[in-house]
Amino acid sequence: MTKNRDVEDVAISMSEAATNDKVLRELNFGTPVTIKWVDSTSNARGWIHNEEVEPKVVTIMSIGFVVAGDDEALAITHSMHEEGDVYDTFSIPWGCIETLEEVNLAVEEQNKREQPRVQDSEDGRGCGDESKASLVI
Repeated sequence: MTKNRDVEDVAISMSEAATNDKVLRELNFGTPVTIKWVDSTSNARGWIHNEEVEPKVVTIMSIGFVVAGDDEALAITHSMHEEGDVYDTFSIPWGCIETLEEVNLAVEEQNKREQPRVQDSEDGRGCGDESKASLVI
């Protein structure tokens, strides 16, 4: 489930520096988010005739955890250690962000009971030899 914010809080453009600051105050370190943003493209073919050039951008959807942000960009990561260390971060310039949504990771107790999970019979963590795994309901 995602929590959609008002357009005023979500739609960020280069001319709305105050909104960037407001969003950063609301999104704490580790907040899970989805970000729809535009990126540049490259032809990666080397020399081409100028008539063959087709300017375009691509729309990207990224999911991650907020790491940091300033007036220029928002940094996210896809993996975070429970003690706060992060792995493989990248920054998205505010001017490229089309939408930003906070992801609600809370799961109702009822849903937890209904979801089966795979459990490793040796260490209980679900890691290891798949032949020893069992389905826990």
